[in-house]
Amino acid sequence: PYSFKVNVYSFSMIAYEIITCHPPFYERNYRNHSKLIQDVKKNVRPDILMIEDQNIRIFLQRCWSNEPSERPDFD
Repeated sequence: PYSFKVNVYSFSMIAYEIITCHPPFYERNYRNHSKLIQDVKKNVRPDILMIEDQNIRIFLQRCWSNEPSERPDFD
């Protein structure tokens, strides 16, 4: 079931791109969407090692948690 937590995930992908100046998963060079969808379901996430600020890395990891209940609220 979908909830507003899907928006938190989407927000984290946009935030990742703004922070790193790279689209999420750019390093994987997906050729089709089905492989990307499979990897997201397997909890594959963008590389955050280039982000120096530990707090930002933790925040992004919480926002794109595979478990929606672990994602923060926008409040």
